Amino acid sequence: MYRDTRMSRCDVRGMMTNQPAIDIRGVAKSFGPTTVLHDINLEVFDGEFFTMLGPSGSGKTTLLRMVAGFETPDRGEILLHGEEVTQRPAHLRPVNTVFQDYALFPHMDVVTNVEYGLRVAGVKRGVRRERANAALTMVRLEGFSERRPAQLSGGQRQRVALARAIVNEPSVLLLDEPLGAGAYVTIIWRTVLLAVLVTLTDAIVAFPFAYVMARVATQRTQRILLGAVLLPLWASYLAKVYAWISILEKGGALNWTFSKLGLPDPNLGFTNGAMWIAFCYIWLPYMIVPIYGSLERIPASLLDASADLGGSSWSTFRRVILPLALPGLLAGSIFTFSLTLGDYVTPLLIGGSNSTLIGNAIYENLLTGGNLPLAAALSTVPIVIMIVYLTIAKRLGAFEAL
Repeated sequence: MYRDTRMSRCDVRGMMTNQPAIDIRGVAKSFGPTTVLHDINLEVFDGEFFTMLGPSGSGKTTLLRMVAGFETPDRGEILLHGEEVTQRPAHLRPVNTVFQDYALFPHMDVVTNVEYGLRVAGVKRGVRRERANAALTMVRLEGFSERRPAQLSGGQRQRVALARAIVNEPSVLLLDEPLGAGAYVTIIWRTVLLAVLVTLTDAIVAFPFAYVMARVATQRTQRILLGAVLLPLWASYLAKVYAWISILEKGGALNWTFSKLGLPDPNLGFTNGAMWIAFCYIWLPYMIVPIYGSLERIPASLLDASADLGGSSWSTFRRVILPLALPGLLAGSIFTFSLTLGDYVTPLLIGGSNSTLIGNAIYENLLTGGNLPLAAALSTVPIVIMIVYLTIAKRLGAFEAL
């Protein structure tokens, strides 16, 4: 446990007091045969920032939930500013909580979420709106009041939850895993896995397309196909993203097509699936062109030699074409992997509530959160990943196909 006393032990009126803001006396809690908390005694005073550290499952969240009133201890007492509240329900305690998952109401916009507690308390509309906007200004979310939680990044949702808690001016503020280290690990893994998935998908789609261009199509057809591949590169990035939004959103072209076929709506709009589809489309040309270049450079005599020596079409593809095209495949993967790894625009526009990527986390901490050290630390993650990736790709000959 860590205790940081930033203020003297006094109440908000500046009067000295030895009475704890939180007084936990002999609290115990079990869930079935499992004892989660045993004989916990703890005092936290006004003006103190108190941190509980421990492994997963050690009872940190359970203790917070008992202070907040969501759980009742099997024995022991909980006092807030000297008043016994052990059996008092959560809505009657001067406590507000920032939950692990933020628990924002998805059907309300940001400012309505923040002023919810004030509305329940009967505060007049003008006053509660003013206080809610002040709280949003405090957490640097002034321009986000009309957005829904699904349109925010993870860090932005966390700050909305913090604003919602502090706007009520509680005597005790509880934050369950506020630093969000686990959330950033999840963001890193989500980003890497999405980059890998986009790269694999583009490779699977691009290889047969590039093979037809390089080995099957006539020169005229080859030029047409190559133009079709390169033409989207001249189109606006945002235009392509918004085109996919109009296709995948509720009531869009995809749902309309499914309804006409009598099929249930896929409802892919503003999901991780929508983000995957958009990324695959946007980066596909960067995969096709290097593979096409590698395949075009393979002498036809090598394919004839393989057939002459008894190699079937599959054997020729597996033992001759694929190894010789591998540098182009790896070169294309450098583009698709790195571009997905660093993108932060597409997740904001087309992603869902759990679509925050590394780029979004860096942007948020750098420009809106003001947390430069964390932004710098997060920036090293894609750099290290790409150094490792490029080292492997170089050894496999990818740079020869660039």
